[in-house]
Amino acid sequence: MKFAVISDIHGNLPALDAVIEDAEKQNVDAYIFAGDYCISNPYPDECITRIRNRRLPPPHGRRLLNCGKGTRLLSEA
Repeated sequence: MKFAVISDIHGNLPALDAVIEDAEKQNVDAYIFAGDYCISNPYPDECITRIRNRRLPPPHGRRLLNCGKGTRLLSEA
């Protein structure tokens, strides 16, 4: 089984797109997110949208919430 480990995107949408594109070329079976992908930089909401549209799992059993300007994680109860 082949995994793509993604972390420290920090709202960098072009970097996230490049990583996902490369993972698809590598025919990965699953994604592992280690966090820090929407905290800062110019595209935090767009990064979350991209992750949701690809049905990529959020880190550590958390749910992603759009909060207008910026996004945050909410632990699931």
